[in-house]
Amino acid sequence: MPVRNGLAASADGRFIVAATGEYHESSGHRAIIEVFGFETGRQQVLEDRGAVYGMWRVVLSLNDRLASTVQVKGRSGILARDLAARETLFRKQGFDAYWVRGLAISHDGRQVVSGDEKGFLRPWRVGNGASLLERQESMPIQSVAISSDNKRVAWSLFDGVVKVASLVPGSR
Repeated sequence: MPVRNGLAASADGRFIVAATGEYHESSGHRAIIEVFGFETGRQQVLEDRGAVYGMWRVVLSLNDRLASTVQVKGRSGILARDLAARETLFRKQGFDAYWVRGLAISHDGRQVVSGDEKGFLRPWRVGNGASLLERQESMPIQSVAISSDNKRVAWSLFDGVVKVASLVPGSR
């Protein structure tokens, strides 16, 4: 039976993005990301056997870039995709954590921030998939957010503590 793992709406309300997953003992996991356009109907934009997409988070930028969590064989990761061009911009897999729980994409779609169950906070540059830094907390990261001016990132920990840091080098 299919399960909706993640759901996001475009800022202009033109479409909804849904991550769907299913599991069969004989074939394992199958993941699909679908776009439901109010003008274009339903389109499947990504399918993968052996992966889970969108569990915990699927997010959209203002320019229709999508970021999604990925999990393959018990190891987490993330992907960023340009929905208009229908291409994957980058995909990072093999994190030690089982799930990435926190995921945010900047309004301009140029940065993604992930936070996982092992406490790793990782901001990424979408254009080349480069990690901007890596910080490890003492407990799981539950959620992340990027300010609308792309200057700050916030994250919450499993115990409810919220932290904020600059994404701009040399500023506080």
